[in-house]
Amino acid sequence: MDVNEDIYNSEKKKVIFLLSYLKGGNAERYKTLWMEQKKTAAGTGALDYGTMAQFTQGLKDAFKETNKKHDALHKLRHIKQGSDTIDDFNNKFKLLVN
Repeated sequence: MDVNEDIYNSEKKKVIFLLSYLKGGNAERYKTLWMEQKKTAAGTGALDYGTMAQFTQGLKDAFKETNKKHDALHKLRHIKQGSDTIDDFNNKFKLLVN
């Protein structure tokens, strides 16, 4: 968006641009629900897109990992080197520990 500042020169245009990339699966379901909520909140059928900061925060909240610690512990219990090099294995291990 920074490259095309003349095109994406409003909060609304920036939000619409990001919405255009929410396709398929959970992303598309999130977009549909988000748009319905905005229409209902406006009461007129028109969308109140809000700000880019509001939109991105809502997106982060909706897709944040909720069981990150539990998932990492589970993976640590079952981690194996297999055909990975020792460096690759150590990197995977360190990522899970963090």
